[in-house]
Amino acid sequence: MQDNRNMPVDPALENAAENVTESAADFKLSMPVKTDEVPGVTEEVPENVTAKPAVYQVVGESDLSEDPLETEESDGPETSRDEEPAGRYVRPRKKSGSSRVYAGFFVRLTAYLLDKVIVGVPLVLLRMILMIFLPGSSADFLARKVFFSFTVLDVMLYLLTIVYFVLLTYYFGGTVGKKMMKLRVVSAEDRKPTLFEIAFREIIGRYLSAFILYIGYLIIGAGEQKEALHDYLADTRVVYELGA
Repeated sequence: MQDNRNMPVDPALENAAENVTESAADFKLSMPVKTDEVPGVTEEVPENVTAKPAVYQVVGESDLSEDPLETEESDGPETSRDEEPAGRYVRPRKKSGSSRVYAGFFVRLTAYLLDKVIVGVPLVLLRMILMIFLPGSSADFLARKVFFSFTVLDVMLYLLTIVYFVLLTYYFGGTVGKKMMKLRVVSAEDRKPTLFEIAFREIIGRYLSAFILYIGYLIIGAGEQKEALHDYLADTRVVYELGA
């Protein structure tokens, strides 16, 4: 049997063997080492390995203002933030709108008859006193007709009646009869009527309401807000004084 130990070695094979040895050594160095299995050994990062920089997302002010809970779609029923959770006491809220209670025909008729008595009785007494105690010339002047069959005294007493209705309604919201029935004259816009509106209502409006068989008064029960004709013309309403 021939001994191969003294045989010459091919230089090409020798170079190939050295390359394989170096590659194996490099492969062993590049393999990761489990530091938790080898105590006292820390993992070292090779010099030729560069760590990738961390990527941070830039968040704008608009992103911070958005609520992530609002952008998520929910399959359940939509709820408002103003709604109180179930099981808690919810304070009743005031309903918007007017809380007026409009006065009907009969209560207004009662108030008007009371006013006629309150005003009419003193005026009748005043008429009697003037006609009895005034001298003949003055009595003749008061009895003179100035407007159709109306005398000067009639016009004076009518003006006193107008003053009663206009001033008490403007300053106090109603006459004595209306106050006794807990009624008040207000504007349709929920404000205090002006003096012109009250004067137009009590002079022109009432005359037109009574012009044809008092039909302007009879329509009080027809409307939802129970207006008479003079209420339509002066843009006023008669309501109950709540809490009075």
